[in-house]
Amino acid sequence: MKRGLILIVFLLMLNIVLADSEEIQFTNIPTLNLTTGNNNNVIDLDDYYNGTNLEYKYKAGSKGLNGITIEIDSDNRVDITANNPGEFSVIFIADNDTDDKESNDVKLTVEGEALFQSVDVDFFPVSTSVTMKKGEKKTFAVSGGDNVSVEWYLDDLRLPETSGTFEYDAAIPGTKVLKVFIGDKSNTWTIIIEETVVEPVITEPVVVQTSVCGNSKKESGENCGNCPEDVKCASGSVCKNGACIKDEGIGGMILWASLLGIMVIILVVGVIFAKRKGYLDSLNFDFLTKLFKKKERIEEKPSEEEISKEEIIEEKKPGKDLSQLKNYIFGNLKKGYKKRSLINAALQQGWNKEEIDEVLKIDERLMPLANYIDENLKKGYNKQDLIKAVLQQGWKQEEINEVLLKI
Repeated sequence: MKRGLILIVFLLMLNIVLADSEEIQFTNIPTLNLTTGNNNNVIDLDDYYNGTNLEYKYKAGSKGLNGITIEIDSDNRVDITANNPGEFSVIFIADNDTDDKESNDVKLTVEGEALFQSVDVDFFPVSTSVTMKKGEKKTFAVSGGDNVSVEWYLDDLRLPETSGTFEYDAAIPGTKVLKVFIGDKSNTWTIIIEETVVEPVITEPVVVQTSVCGNSKKESGENCGNCPEDVKCASGSVCKNGACIKDEGIGGMILWASLLGIMVIILVVGVIFAKRKGYLDSLNFDFLTKLFKKKERIEEKPSEEEISKEEIIEEKKPGKDLSQLKNYIFGNLKKGYKKRSLINAALQQGWNKEEIDEVLKIDERLMPLANYIDENLKKGYNKQDLIKAVLQQGWKQEEINEVLLKI
């Protein structure tokens, strides 16, 4: 009985540990009272979140963060610098690769005097509506207001850039809203991204020069056969099959026939004379019969050494079933295991790199989505905000889940 009770307690503790390793627990953060200037160690985020391997980020809340700079140090303590008095708000985000949890909209109450004067700034481009082609890059900038914090927002998502310039890469067609805050000034651009249209290349038709028969000029394609007016054979030549050849005439043919007849007569007379004198009696003409006798074809049988062995062709083994590998990798990714660790484990189990790459290969149709999410995650954007953004752009949840598992 006592052993059974101990086992039950152990299983309950194990369940709590496993749940804690995957699900993030959170407690509401109260209003933070600040003064203008530096406010160090305002809160420790570990006091409000419960989980393992947590990484913290933040984004602007409902009241914005204009003039507010937030830094989270390695011990997860928060430092806040405020340039203006007033009310602002921030949302903190905890992420452990398998789960992420947003805090409540934390109110920031700042008291004190403003740390800067109103500044004169210029914004570029001047127009508030900008049209771009897919794949095009454009730089947005503010000038003036030295030593004043610059904040950039894309679709209300705080960007990590704090300089006076921001280069936007038009990756996905649609409409984006880019905002910049500097001092007490701000500007908004509406960016319209159009699909790139490939214009067909129109080539000029090639004019073929045709020859004209009868213009007394020898042109391309003309010969004595198809245009005797322009191509005439020289004296003593005739046109045969479009070419001029020497005309031997009837006299030449008679001459050759006469010579051939004389040679035949001399040969016959010579043979008769030699026969009467007996010069041909001792000659054996067997060599002539052998010479003209059709040579019999002798087919020799090849020796045993010359008989090549029959080539043994190994049947190609059917491709491996990768379903077990897919279930192993994707099932454990969803449980929170690192992709690199799962790849090493699969290699140790006998799977090769090509099979693993095939399982993790992203469909070509989803490559724009994968590139967009991967690039913006590296820039520091929040994963949940990116998911909301691509859902608004028309991507489906199952497509987003597939890409998040594979990148």
